[in-house]
Amino acid sequence: MIQSWPTPSPSAETLLVRRDGDSVLYLNELRHRQGTALLFSQALDDRELPAARAGAGRHGAGHGGKDYRGVSVLAATRPVIGTPWHLVAKIDRDEVLAPLRNLIFWVSLVATSAVLVVALLLLLLWRQQLRTHQLELAAQGLEKDRLLRFFFDLPFVGMTILSPDNMRWLRFNDRLCEILGYEREELVDLTWTQLTHPDDLAADSSQFERVLSGATDGFQTDKRFLRKDGSVIKATADVRAVRDEDGRVDFFVATVQDITARLQAEGFAQEILDNANQGFVVYDRALRVVVWNRFLERAIGLPREAAIGKHL
Repeated sequence: MIQSWPTPSPSAETLLVRRDGDSVLYLNELRHRQGTALLFSQALDDRELPAARAGAGRHGAGHGGKDYRGVSVLAATRPVIGTPWHLVAKIDRDEVLAPLRNLIFWVSLVATSAVLVVALLLLLLWRQQLRTHQLELAAQGLEKDRLLRFFFDLPFVGMTILSPDNMRWLRFNDRLCEILGYEREELVDLTWTQLTHPDDLAADSSQFERVLSGATDGFQTDKRFLRKDGSVIKATADVRAVRDEDGRVDFFVATVQDITARLQAEGFAQEILDNANQGFVVYDRALRVVVWNRFLERAIGLPREAAIGKHL
């Protein structure tokens, strides 16, 4: 019975020992050492040795220690009633803890795998949401670009985006090309300043300088442009600045409307009125003079420049 163990085990064994003076004597043949029965003994004062504790009368279950091999074990000891013998049942600690270590290993592996899978799913979800957001922004950007292109392609007025550094045309529509008489490939190599009439350059530069300095965000002016064919056109230009977060001008947005034909028509109408042999005046609802012909200048003695804008 002592030489057997109830379950398969590579290290467990039962020992029968008794006290022999200051030693503990092993009575049975040991599993891991041959020729030891009634011959092999160890010191009784070895507190780590389960057999020594049993020989000294300290009994109990689940105690740790090191056996006769110096290997860490878990042991239980009991006295054999009516004899000086003591029974020791022991098993290597590593054998006992091996299933627990395996369980911890597999539980840790499964838990780590689960965490990694969840993290991967969260990462994929986050990337999907990020991609969806980017697609939404791209769609919004495309819609804005479409509206901007539509706005730029309106045939009623010339439109352009100007660089504040060198006044080059960063972008412009077909109507501006028609007004200035240049093809797109030609206009892209020119600047706003190059096509401005020399007599208007000083006033034009002054207006742009006020915007760049922050004194104003834009201006409207009547000015002259030089067309490709050498002719001069009169235009109304409306310039607005787009600034960055620091307040510096990022670019200018300008609309250009050709008013040459309108001014010619107004001049023709004024000439007809000036040749009429009677006084002719046009005034608005506030009774301010809008048109004043030469006959009235002669008859009343008030020049046209002085009459325009005055209350009737």
